[in-house]
Amino acid sequence: RYLFREDVAYDEAGVAKHVDADARARLADYADALHAAPGFDLEGVEALTQAFLASRGLKFKHLAQPLRLALTGRLQGAGLFETLTFFERDGAVARIRRALAAWGSRG
Repeated sequence: RYLFREDVAYDEAGVAKHVDADARARLADYADALHAAPGFDLEGVEALTQAFLASRGLKFKHLAQPLRLALTGRLQGAGLFETLTFFERDGAVARIRRALAAWGSRG
């Protein structure tokens, strides 16, 4: 159901555990990278994500849970790249930015 609602309810325990200032900064930068991406298919999003992480010396785990929470409000669900492409570029970026606004200055 979360895939079809824009008013995402965030798992508070998940946010408390996985969202801090660093995670929020990473998500903001990632949203900007998604917004500027030349394409938005599954392979393109995966390649962009790998390049984004590599350029920062990070592993997928540093982005995955905060990103999943931002997109769906949950810690579990469909694959992240599939979820991103389901929402399409504008929808995915909007969900990330809404989550960041909702989470404010936590952590």
